[in-house]
Order: sequence, then structure tokens, then C-alpha cells
Amino acid sequence: MLNACVSNDSTASSCTNDSDETNLLNDSYKSKSSSQNYNRNYKNMTRERRIEANARERTRVHTISAAFETLRKTVPAYSTNQKLSKLSVLRIACSYIMTLSRIAGHDYSRDQSEPSIESCVEDVTKTIQLEGKVKKKSKEDDDD
Repeated sequence: MLNACVSNDSTASSCTNDSDETNLLNDSYKSKSSSQNYNRNYKNMTRERRIEANARERTRVHTISAAFETLRKTVPAYSTNQKLSKLSVLRIACSYIMTLSRIAGHDYSRDQSEPSIESCVEDVTKTIQLEGKVKKKSKEDDDD
């Protein structure tokens, strides 16, 4: 092994050998290597968490879509072939529920005005017509 002595002034001198310098370099490399391993593990961990979160989100979206499809089949519409938007389904469902509740003798109107069954039926009919037309109109616009 080589010994290197460095003298800064006449009273102090510093001696090191090659093995000390090699150890310092190895320690520096180990430190970088361990931080790189940590970063890789962290990246893999976050990637796995993202994959799991994406899978949960896909399941949630499929569940909601299936529920909307069930609701879409339940609410009245002019055509069973017409696929209404989610917003249209909700609007029709609200009107339909209001009509059914009035038939059952309940009043769930916002202002507690106890609308007649006839007016509720008219309202749900108008809603179905409007939502059907909105869908048809946007489809015609797409064809142009």
C-alpha cells in the first residue's frame, strides 16, 4: 500500500494510505447506491399503489355505470333503444319518483305545494319529451 503524507506547515502533517481513500470512495458509492435503491423501491411502491388505485376507480366506475343502466331500464322512455345520458336519466327519474309519490299520497315537492297527480304526470311526460329531443338533436348535429 502507498502512504501519502501531506504537510501543511512545519508543525502538522497528515498521512493517509490508499485503503483509506478507497474506503471513502466505497462509502460514497454505497450511499448513492442505497439512495438509488430507495428511489427504485419508492417508485415501484408508488407505481403499485397507482395500479391498485386505478383498479379501484375502474371498479367504481363500472359499478356506477351498471346502476345507471338499471335505472335507465326502469324509468319510462319513448324508446327502449334510445340510450339517454346519465343526466337525462336522473332528470326523468326525479320527475317519475315525484309522480309515483303523489300517486301514493305523499308530497315531496320542494315547496310542499301538493301538486296534482295530473300535473305530475304532465311534468314527467314533458321531461321525457325534452330529454328525448335533446338526445335526438345532439345526434342530428353529429350527423351534419
